Amino acid sequence: MAFHWYAGGMDRLQDGTFGYHFLAKAHHMLEASQKAAATSEATTTAAASSEASSDATDASSTASTADTPFMLGTEGCNCPGTETAGTALSWLRSERYAHDILQDLNHYASGWVDWNLLLSAEGGPNHLGNLCDAPILATPSHDGITVQPYLFTIGHFSKFFVPGTQIVHSTIQADFTTAGSATTTEKAKKLLHGGPSKVVSGAALTTWPCDKSSRQRFYLPHAPEEEGSTTSTTPGAWLGALQLADDETWGEAGASELNLKDHNSDAAVFPDTPRPDAPLKLCVSNANNAATGKPAQVLDCSAGEWVGQFAWPPGGSGQLRLQNPPPSEDPQPALCLGAVPAYSELMTHSGGGPVTLAPCASEEEDASLWAHQKWTYSKASQSVVSMAPLASGGGQCLTASWPFLQAVVGVTPKGATVAVVVNEASVAMDVKLAMEDGTSINAKLPRESIQTFVVENPNDPEAFI
Repeated sequence: MAFHWYAGGMDRLQDGTFGYHFLAKAHHMLEASQKAAATSEATTTAAASSEASSDATDASSTASTADTPFMLGTEGCNCPGTETAGTALSWLRSERYAHDILQDLNHYASGWVDWNLLLSAEGGPNHLGNLCDAPILATPSHDGITVQPYLFTIGHFSKFFVPGTQIVHSTIQADFTTAGSATTTEKAKKLLHGGPSKVVSGAALTTWPCDKSSRQRFYLPHAPEEEGSTTSTTPGAWLGALQLADDETWGEAGASELNLKDHNSDAAVFPDTPRPDAPLKLCVSNANNAATGKPAQVLDCSAGEWVGQFAWPPGGSGQLRLQNPPPSEDPQPALCLGAVPAYSELMTHSGGGPVTLAPCASEEEDASLWAHQKWTYSKASQSVVSMAPLASGGGQCLTASWPFLQAVVGVTPKGATVAVVVNEASVAMDVKLAMEDGTSINAKLPRESIQTFVVENPNDPEAFI
């Protein structure tokens, strides 16, 4: 199966950043289909040969050897237009490449193909005028080339993940409350919790292991309790916009150089992009993002009627109920924010399951959905923690986009273990990467970096890759 991610309506800010739960689902569907076909073929063969031989093929044995489904990302790119090498946006696009490649590999893809390795300085030629960036650009006069950082990002994977490498399960551990915790200057304080979230308006909500980073810190105000208030009738209840807790600017989010109205399918939701030093506050929307598979999303808090208002029971534990659903001509059920049960068991690489706004469930009517819609609030870390029985165990938190720290681990045909680790945070981090065989890598990752680690095969250290 070949695939590539285009956000609907040419929402190019979201290309290659979503949909990995769809990959996991496709893999399991294809695998089940192949096993069923192999079992059917084996049964037919066994029936046909039973009279001629007592050594008939065992159907379950044949089914277990069915080939692994082949899935290939075929069209990776950064759009719109091209970026100047060395600028902040070119490095942001490098992070997007790394994110997309490693998440594809973690979700059963057998490889990743760039759309165009070499394009003109403008990102063409293209008969549709769909100009995009490339790892290598020709100079405007066509007398040379410019190498973008994306080429080196690709090299971290293509050089070490040789043909035949098998992806293995891994977990990455870090605590962002330790980053800069001993500092006191205002500049240093902005680096607490990993620094600015760098999340853009329209980014999807997901669940990942809790790391106390700025991408997992949310604030929901308590409902007013003064006499005569009609807003809250339950003392201690929470009511209001669910907002990312840390302040940042449009420039820190990497979106100040783009006009979001020009590059987003939901143009009405997005204001004109302010200057880089303008404050940016992101809130959970009252509408799922139809352009990217209908996950819940964060939007600029100035988006007015599109900003969700949520109610939470006293103590911050239970269902997050939406109070202001989008206008509709038809009666709509009450909506709650929750993880999606259909995908939670499939996201075996530590997290990444989608969060969506769905009809509120009760334990009696749908116990699974009800459990996936329950959250608890950690006041110490300002984290919204899922109470759902997620695949990778407890401790998964509501996350805007994806974690700062991501990794993919593979074992080469010669037995070497290769790990590519990305740190998108604005601070260096001490991390521990644990593999399924019990081995681990402890390292300090520089800020905004990608690093590759190779652990030699102890039985054949000369083999390397």
